[in-house]
Amino acid sequence: MPKLRTKINPINSTWVYFRSPTAKLMYFVNYKCASTLYQSWFAKIGWEMVHLSSAEVDWKNYYVFSYIRNPLIKHRKGVVEFFAKQKLIDLLESTIEVDNRWVNIISNIVDLDGHTRTIESILGETTPLQIDWIPIDTSFDHKKYTIDLLETHGEHILDQHKQQLYSVMRVNEATTTENKMFKKLMAVSVSDQIINYIDFDQCIYDIVINQDLIEKN
Repeated sequence: MPKLRTKINPINSTWVYFRSPTAKLMYFVNYKCASTLYQSWFAKIGWEMVHLSSAEVDWKNYYVFSYIRNPLIKHRKGVVEFFAKQKLIDLLESTIEVDNRWVNIISNIVDLDGHTRTIESILGETTPLQIDWIPIDTSFDHKKYTIDLLETHGEHILDQHKQQLYSVMRVNEATTTENKMFKKLMAVSVSDQIINYIDFDQCIYDIVINQDLIEKN
């Protein structure tokens, strides 16, 4: 999948990356985009987890890649996970059962933590275009692409590590209540506030998906 390229405009906030000890490769962690799977896997193959600002990333010499999904789905799932991690998901469900208007209130929350944060809010508007974005919510084989990408850039992957990646189907499975809350949020009309918040990420996602379709035809 071709990279999108533009001039870098670094910002100061730090974020989580995984860095190869042997190749000029870095994985930018985009939460709710198979991040639990890939963080675990990259740790297993010996990559170092680092917290860096965009200005601290060696964009000139490192090939940076990450994973992406439909931004609205990512955001809605991120909202649900925030409440789940705070152990408030059951309270949220019971509150909504009493007064369904709470679904609309919750659906308009823009940013709670890293799981709801957009690519733009982390990296700005230009740096994301330096990243090879790999879709996880299409028929595109993101696991095979990841292995091929790493090996193309000089990373040696043991067969057992390849098998570990291929064999994992789902990680961090949502509970029945979490799935129920997610479906409720997805059923709500998307407000202008949320549309504006995810608009840049949606543009990136659309470009990646269109590239994916072109390459398959």
